[in-house]
Amino acid sequence: MDPVFDAVYFNLGNALLHESREEDASAAFRNFLQAAAKNPAYEQGLPLVPQAPAPAFATMESSGHAVSSEALGGRFVLLDFWATWCGACMRALPAMRQLADYFSSAQFTVISVNEDAPDQDVWRKFIAQQNMDWVQVWDKNPEIYQNFHLAPPADLSLPRYVLLDRNGAVLRVYDGLDRLGPVVGQIVRTATVVPKAP
Repeated sequence: MDPVFDAVYFNLGNALLHESREEDASAAFRNFLQAAAKNPAYEQGLPLVPQAPAPAFATMESSGHAVSSEALGGRFVLLDFWATWCGACMRALPAMRQLADYFSSAQFTVISVNEDAPDQDVWRKFIAQQNMDWVQVWDKNPEIYQNFHLAPPADLSLPRYVLLDRNGAVLRVYDGLDRLGPVVGQIVRTATVVPKAP
C-alpha cells in the first residue's frame, strides 16, 4: 500500500473493526495517522498561525478530575466536539483514540467534549462501553461549544475539532465537512514541530 494513502488505512481499520479484530484495527488506525502526517497534499495552509486566544474553560472530566484551559498551557490541545447521535463522530472515534495516545501527555492532549445534553447517562454509558480512556468531558447546555462560537446559538454542528497551540490560542477549527485525513495530517504535523530554542 502507498505509505501516504491514508484513506486506505482508515478503511482497513473500519473493516477490521467489523470483523472484531481490534488489535489489527488499532494498528491500521495508527498507520492512518502516520500516513496522513506524511501526505504532501496536506501541507497546504501550514504552518498554522494563531488566530485568537481561546475562551477560558474549567470543567470536570469523567473521572472527576478538574480540567481547565489554564492547566493545559505548554502543550497542544485538540478539543473534539462530538455526540453519540453523530455518525461522522462515530466513524472518527478510532482515529481520535489513536491520536490521544500518539504523543506524550506533556506534548499533546485530546479532550473529547460530549454534546449529548441533557442526558449525561447516555454519555457515561457510551464512553464506558467504548473504553474511551482519554480525557472525556460532558458539555452541559453546550456551554464550551457556544463559548467557542462554533455555530449560531442553540445550534450544533458536529463533529468539530478545535486545535489550540501551547499558549492557548486557536490555531484552526475543523468541521464535519473536512475530511479526517487532512485534519489529522495537519494536527500531527503541527504538534510534532519542535519549538525553537530561546
